[in-house]
Amino acid sequence: MDGYGPHCADELTNLFKKNNIDILLLPAHASHGFQPLDLSTFHAMMSRVKQMQTSFEKGTQGHQIQRAIMALHAATNLISNITAFRKGGITQDCTKTPAIATINEFRFQQQVEKVQG
Repeated sequence: MDGYGPHCADELTNLFKKNNIDILLLPAHASHGFQPLDLSTFHAMMSRVKQMQTSFEKGTQGHQIQRAIMALHAATNLISNITAFRKGGITQDCTKTPAIATINEFRFQQQVEKVQG
């Protein structure tokens, strides 16, 4: 979590604890450095937008929206989504049923250092 007051309310943290959910607080002003879409997906999407062709007239709002949707579809798939989460230090433990998210401490610390400069 990003440390925002209401996100850390006792009622919420107690609910997490009751359900065996560990809370990870992100450094102040650093949450953008751990969001999978910001780390990978949006870059891949934006690099594809101009390549997309639609049946809409160029320059129209419909053309721009359709290209963005098509680029997002092209940029997201199972592997790219897993990679995006890994960049932020979040991995999936498939040895558990159901699978759980885990934090790769080394990768997470690398990302903290990168974001904090």
